[in-house]
Formats: sequence, C-alpha cells, structure tokens
Amino acid sequence: MDNFKFSIIISAYNSELEISKCITSIIKQTLNFRDNVEIILINEGSKDNTDSICRDFALKFPENINYISKKYEGKGDSRNLGIKYAKGEYIHFLEGDDYLSKNTLKNISCNIYSFFCNYFTQLKKCIIEILTFINKHISEGILRDS
Repeated sequence: MDNFKFSIIISAYNSELEISKCITSIIKQTLNFRDNVEIILINEGSKDNTDSICRDFALKFPENINYISKKYEGKGDSRNLGIKYAKGEYIHFLEGDDYLSKNTLKNISCNIYSFFCNYFTQLKKCIIEILTFINKHISEGILRDS
C-alpha cells in the first residue's frame, strides 16, 4: 500500500522483553491496521533478540511493517531515517517499550486529526507525538478509551 493514515516509527534498543507488546498493541487497534497503519521498526544495534522479533513481525506483515537495522547514532538520527520511509499522513514516534491502548488511533483519528483536516488543508504530513496529546487531553475528556 502506498498511503496510510498513520506511520508509527518505533526505535528500539535491547527491547526483547517489550517490543512484541509494543508492536501487537498497534496491530490490534480498533482502527483497521492493514488499511490505515504502517510501522517503521528501527533496531538501533540491539545485542539481544530485538532483531529477530522485529524481523518476524516484518515477515508476517510485509505490507505494513518496514524493518531497518542500524547502529545507534542517536534518537534523532533514527527518527529522521524513519520519516524518510514514512508513507502515512500522520507520523508518530514510539520507543520499543511503549504500547497503545486498543482505541488510541481511532480516538486520535476521530478527535484530533479532524481538527487538522478542517483547519490545515495544505499539510501533506504532520508529526505529532501520540503521548503528548493523550496526556494533555485525556483529563479534558477529549479522548476516551474503553
């Protein structure tokens, strides 16, 4: 697929204990994964089984998961590399030990991005940290997850 609603860039270093939960939390979103989400996994020179786990997920979902293995050169370098590969309209960053609750992308899509669609029609790509919006807006009742 050439266009996705979301590109989620995950940088991971020695994350074998958490990376499966992170990736699975994106795959199992209530928003259809195969049609709306791509994951760009960036292994930053892990010395554990992170590489193997990431490769397995990329093989299972070749249309949605792009896997890159590289030496560690800083989070900024990995994020910039992920942006180069991102095909999604909205780009988000996660670490290998983060995970999303099942309605996160659907809630964000319905609430926050409708704002961008209505008021910023010239944007081709938009980078926003998911956790920033969740932490700021959940107490205001904008995002609800069940």
